[in-house]
Amino acid sequence: MNNDKMIEEKLKNNDFLTKKSKIKFNCTACGDCCYNQDIILTPIDILRLRRELQTTTDELLRKNIISIHIGPNSKLPVCVLKFPGVQTPTGNLSMCPFLKPEFNDEILEIQKLDISLEEKKEKVAELVKKKILEGKAKRICSIYKNRPTVCRLYPLGRVTEKNKKTGKMKLKFMMIDKDKIPCKKECFKKEVTVEQWLKQNDETSFEKETLKFYDIFTEIGEVVIKLDHSPSEINSLANVLYNFDTIIGCQLSLKNLPNKTKEDKVKTFELSAGMAKNLGDVFNLLPNFSLDIFSKAYKKEFTDEDLREAFNQIIDISNLISCEIKQKYGSKTNPNKSNKKKS
Repeated sequence: MNNDKMIEEKLKNNDFLTKKSKIKFNCTACGDCCYNQDIILTPIDILRLRRELQTTTDELLRKNIISIHIGPNSKLPVCVLKFPGVQTPTGNLSMCPFLKPEFNDEILEIQKLDISLEEKKEKVAELVKKKILEGKAKRICSIYKNRPTVCRLYPLGRVTEKNKKTGKMKLKFMMIDKDKIPCKKECFKKEVTVEQWLKQNDETSFEKETLKFYDIFTEIGEVVIKLDHSPSEINSLANVLYNFDTIIGCQLSLKNLPNKTKEDKVKTFELSAGMAKNLGDVFNLLPNFSLDIFSKAYKKEFTDEDLREAFNQIIDISNLISCEIKQKYGSKTNPNKSNKKKS
């Protein structure tokens, strides 16, 4: 059973946990769960990755660390962490690009030495041999403090649900089926509540913002899933959510075009940022992307409060796109399509 089918089963059976529910799990950093996974990233994850790697989204895309596409069924933008394939004696595996030897810092120090490439290789080989003999050669997460949400939650899964009466979004948690968890027996000995697990893995800090984001995202999804195609505005949304450097770059370039008319600036923006027609005007007039905040968004000094501010700005602009999509396409639904939304 794949993850989608597992979630469908749990939704059907209402098999969810409360924050007071108890689970038996304790991460031992064995790394066994870092293979053959599909890691979908949120805007918070992108901001954290940029901070950890001190790089831009463009660079993450160029290095094939992440990819962005429009979901064929949801018609919404999806960003995933790419797992490169590796060959093993038992077959092919895909492995998280951030799963590194626990002595990776020592390897990086060797790479900085002013010696030939052959000498570096010899030193690394000696180091690996030494660590194996010492029993310190396991692979661990090299971005643990800024790891993705999916990894923080594991072995929990999470979905959102909107209360039909109040209209409020709620996070619902589930335990991944034990036969789908590759971790060792030692990982299932310690009992904790869901709430303790979330706090232990720093997955409560942005709950308010996360609910607001998924509320907007769900509203957009409810409109576009009924269309026969993914509207061009969705490409604009993908830039805002994940590749916001594109938007900021365009905003900066527009400021350097003082002699152009407003209409010319809007047209330039739409062409360079891949904006849908008529959305360029929205972005051109919107001052939400603060350069003070986003100029730090790929530096170590980018704090959690900076991250919160950046995420709120992304949410605000996403909400504008949501309003535009609902106004433009809200009544243009395909009567042959079911109103039931897949999770």
